[in-house]
Amino acid sequence: MVPSVNNQLIESLRRAAAYPHAVASVRVIETHVSWVFLTGDYVYKVKKPVDFGFLDFSTLAKRRHYCEEELRLNRRFAPDLYLAVVAITGTPDAPVIGGVGEVLDYAVKMREFPQRSLWQNCMDRGEVSERQIDELAARLAAFHQDATVAAEGAGTPVYGSLKAVTQAALENFEHIGPLLENRGQLRQLSHLQGWTQGQLARLDANFSKRQADGFIRECHGDLHLGNIAIIDGEITLFDCLEFNDQLRWIDTMAELGFLLMDLEDKGRTAWASRLLNIYMEFSGDYRGLQVLPFYKVYRALVRAKVAILRLAQADTTAAEKETVLSAYSHYMTLAEGYTRPPAPFLAITHGVAGTGKSTVAAAVAAATGAIRIRSDVERKRLFGLRPQQDSSAVAGIDIYSREATAKTFDRLAQLACRLLEMGQAVIVDATFLDRDRRRRFKQLAEVNRVSFAIVDCVANPDTLAARLEARARLPESVSEAGIEVMHAQQRNQTPLADEEQSATITVNTEQPLNLASIAARLAG
Repeated sequence: MVPSVNNQLIESLRRAAAYPHAVASVRVIETHVSWVFLTGDYVYKVKKPVDFGFLDFSTLAKRRHYCEEELRLNRRFAPDLYLAVVAITGTPDAPVIGGVGEVLDYAVKMREFPQRSLWQNCMDRGEVSERQIDELAARLAAFHQDATVAAEGAGTPVYGSLKAVTQAALENFEHIGPLLENRGQLRQLSHLQGWTQGQLARLDANFSKRQADGFIRECHGDLHLGNIAIIDGEITLFDCLEFNDQLRWIDTMAELGFLLMDLEDKGRTAWASRLLNIYMEFSGDYRGLQVLPFYKVYRALVRAKVAILRLAQADTTAAEKETVLSAYSHYMTLAEGYTRPPAPFLAITHGVAGTGKSTVAAAVAAATGAIRIRSDVERKRLFGLRPQQDSSAVAGIDIYSREATAKTFDRLAQLACRLLEMGQAVIVDATFLDRDRRRRFKQLAEVNRVSFAIVDCVANPDTLAARLEARARLPESVSEAGIEVMHAQQRNQTPLADEEQSATITVNTEQPLNLASIAARLAG
């Protein structure tokens, strides 16, 4: 399609007569690669006939192919939103959506939803809850679990290899460097380039193992807050990256890192930490934390690159240049922060069922950036159960037997050790009613030369009973410990010894949680 005909077609699609349904008005959003026509009930997305190298929509056949890809990929998580690929027929002066005859172009037909439903807009209005953060994390973990694994073999593109990761990471510096003149900015870029190259060398075996273990998958590819919506109460991912396989077949940690970076970019650090922890609980991919900082730095640098490249545009005004440099500086500072993680520590909770250990541990993890290891989740994982799966529905297993409990604490210790060796702060969410088990984790902290704390959660007996009764009525509770388990724990627990008191932070969970005080104790 020649540009003149294309321009006429686009103008004609602004008219209601082009559509096979009632249209009061047509609103058009133009991006650098597409035109999006909003008609009220439906949206039609038409790809521009452009070729940028990394994206090629230059022919009608290619535009049809990528429309079909966009439909296929997005229907994985938004089948009610992405409806069909429709032909545009008729003439450039009088086009017909979904007509017959010679095809002028193609469009992806989608259900229109109000812009106020975008996650970013909901968040700005204070309408996003912790429960929805948890749902998003669980949804993403489930999507990654089901996503197609990159195949290996002759003739198959090598996605997620060390070579591919290295090329993508170093391209940021190749593009940014020539646009900088300020010495401070050049030093900052050099520092991040050195850090990136050091990480590539240090983590080369990790990247290769993640590729071999199947963590390179057909992901969303562009998962940031602008591509998530809350539609009819449901969290919906959309606008998957369809035009470049290399950018979509990536490590699941690279995708998670982009979303976390975007939350932190918006000042939602605690939410990012909460999302990360819930994702870990549902995915079990704790080893992936080894490469997560690398991918967060990479994603922040991509944003910095996109910002600074605008300086090369001839029509950029002085005010726009100032805005560009401010955005660039912001993302570079964000990237630098990821290279300096907070000091690690090891904390364990203490208390019988119902004392609020999980609530406190989640809040502490969100406030400090720690990774929460939850005994209820890992106990079920040992039996092949999902976090919210009811073990009583599976015949022949007792996840609370003495043997199961011993194996659970072994698993908690192994995970804590692995995370501490990565330099992660850790809070282990378990009862820790046995002194020998507390001593074991204290020794683990000593071996790894990190501070140790016991977060002792307390509440009065009536509160414990009320909480456990309420939890028993929840359809998808992670913990299955009820009142009988709580009474058994009270009978068999070993009280905190005098020598443990100096490391103990007592939290009355019937009172407001003083997170600042707890975080200060853990940091000290």
